[in-house]
Amino acid sequence: MYSRRFDTPLSHFSPDALQSELYAMLDPASRTWLQVARDKILDCRTLDHAMNALILTSAMARRKLGEAELKYQPEGTHWQVDQAGRLLLLLTLRSIVPAVQWGELLFSLYRQFDENEKIVTVRALDWLGENHELNPIAMETTRTNDINLFAALALNNSYPVKYFNERAFHQLVLKALFLDLNIQQIEGLPLRQSPELTQLCVDLTDERLHATREVPPSIWLGMRYRYLTDTAKQTYMRFVFSESEAHQHYTLLALVNNGGQDCPPEFWRKLSHLQSSMSDATRMLADRLLSQFSFKRSHSSFPTTGHSHHEIL
Repeated sequence: MYSRRFDTPLSHFSPDALQSELYAMLDPASRTWLQVARDKILDCRTLDHAMNALILTSAMARRKLGEAELKYQPEGTHWQVDQAGRLLLLLTLRSIVPAVQWGELLFSLYRQFDENEKIVTVRALDWLGENHELNPIAMETTRTNDINLFAALALNNSYPVKYFNERAFHQLVLKALFLDLNIQQIEGLPLRQSPELTQLCVDLTDERLHATREVPPSIWLGMRYRYLTDTAKQTYMRFVFSESEAHQHYTLLALVNNGGQDCPPEFWRKLSHLQSSMSDATRMLADRLLSQFSFKRSHSSFPTTGHSHHEIL
């Protein structure tokens, strides 16, 4: 169940809106603590004092508010009450900080936070800022060795696709693959498709194959079939019809997301023949592809003998 208040970034409305969401889940004692914590920040005479108040109250949030899952939250995410409480405290501080100082001040706080507080901050970057002023936090997070903190930035987070340049976004995708994260959860990935990202994913695939190491199943989502070389297309098709259900699923999902119009005629013939033996979720992708490109297939002559240039193994 999702709240209409989360349909737009939280930064576009008052922190009081988030507080009302929290109040629906808190007991009277927790509500009182949260209001007092906000008042401590708002009543400070200087920004330094307000920052100190934020640090002290944020550290107490888990104990005071608990770790229940927030009832109303953005789709695809899982915010706990204590995390939402910390976010509310950050939004409260933001309301009294001059806009030109906010990015630098939040970066200073970020470096003082513990891991859990950093995760909250990174997950909320798109709500805490409106342009590129929080990029220093995002860039520092991309260099972390903490997989949970990196995942907070890379997965189910709209900030990278909005504010990362091409090189930074590509590096985010590659690091996610190196860490065995599912890049399907990287928001806006199909919007950032390019020959360069495709080649980076091809290179990583070749590297893993040559080292006889497992290829990340979701890596195909970083490729667009039309950008592949003939050799890479052969590799791609081999995984489409491999015995790995995961690779079948993600190769087909990538074609759904990024376009399969350049697949050779024999691909459609074999896909049509084998779709009945696929798992339900993968078969749905096959059905969608076959339906989407039915016009192309109906006007293609499938070879009945011999082999084409793009022979499917």
